[in-house]
Amino acid sequence: MTKLTTSESWKCIKTASKDAGDFTFLFVGNITLDEAKPLIETYLGGLPTIHRTENFRDTKMDIRKGKYTNVFSKKLETPLASVLIIASGKCEYTLKNDVLMSFLTQSLDKVYLESVREKRRRFIWCECLRTTQPLSE
Repeated sequence: MTKLTTSESWKCIKTASKDAGDFTFLFVGNITLDEAKPLIETYLGGLPTIHRTENFRDTKMDIRKGKYTNVFSKKLETPLASVLIIASGKCEYTLKNDVLMSFLTQSLDKVYLESVREKRRRFIWCECLRTTQPLSE
């Protein structure tokens, strides 16, 4: 895929949300079935379904190698910017690596917040850094 327009994106979203028949919903929290049932019937019971069968197709959309810059511009009343930096590689899933990734995440978040929000006096909201490790290879 070399170019995806906004209208094509919306078309994909509308097509995917036409049929909620094979969606799986997971509810967590302090709620009983008696409390949840009327909410489920109201908000999920009316979702559309066309009883289609979808098949999974692995499109091999791995993270591409190299350095890339994509700029998307849209005029906003309040100017803002988003930056996404992805670094990928192989890492064995172990408790030690999980703790080290957590330490790395917290350290870089702290450095980023201090350098941007505190020193440069810029308002930011961010999830900052997220690390993930595969559960299995």
